[in-house]
Amino acid sequence: MQVLVLAAALEASIVQARLLAQHGIGADGSIALDDALNGTDLSGYEAVLVDVASKPNAATPLLQRLRQKLADARILVVADGGPALVRIAILDAGADDVLMRPFSIDELIARLRALLRRPTQRLSPTLRMAGVELDTTTCMMHVGERAVRLRRREAAVLAMLMRTRDGFTPRERLERAVFSADAPVTPNALEAAMSRLRRTLTEHDAPYSVRAVRGIGYALVPRQAAPSTPLDTSMPLPS
Repeated sequence: MQVLVLAAALEASIVQARLLAQHGIGADGSIALDDALNGTDLSGYEAVLVDVASKPNAATPLLQRLRQKLADARILVVADGGPALVRIAILDAGADDVLMRPFSIDELIARLRALLRRPTQRLSPTLRMAGVELDTTTCMMHVGERAVRLRRREAAVLAMLMRTRDGFTPRERLERAVFSADAPVTPNALEAAMSRLRRTLTEHDAPYSVRAVRGIGYALVPRQAAPSTPLDTSMPLPS
């Protein structure tokens, strides 16, 4: 995915990501704003769309924190309006562009495409954990000296799990990130992709496997800590 969409409400991020996808922009709206600012790995995104809605003044501290995690990504901020001084403050805080409502979707798409055309020297689409690397552009996974090209869905699942390496990723978030909103998806599609990913990790002696906990989600864990069955119900469930 190229563009990360962040809004105050996760539902708004999902809607905007689907709208961008309908216009040919690969987008991910599955990460909550609080998660993006804290432990979630945001590497691999080329651009970020940040919607601060009616609170443009809140964009400055938000952007300062995002820029610490996204040194090379292009950031476009959209807001409901504000004086020139607010727009200047947003740009000074780290945004590459600012778009104030009202605006047309065509203008938003054009600005995103313009940002994505800008060259960058340091941006890397590669995610890394100890012993494993994933190129999110080519879907190539490297385990030590071994290389294997993953299917798109397997690569998308692995990328999401690597970005939330310190915790569990809920099933709903994985489904939003992996499957297009307009594409037909069978009930067991995620399990099928997860099964193929587990098998690939095992076949290539990766130091990680996928752990599933009912009601919580999925996580990459060291191989010796992974359960032998695809579903672990031994952990306490959230109330």
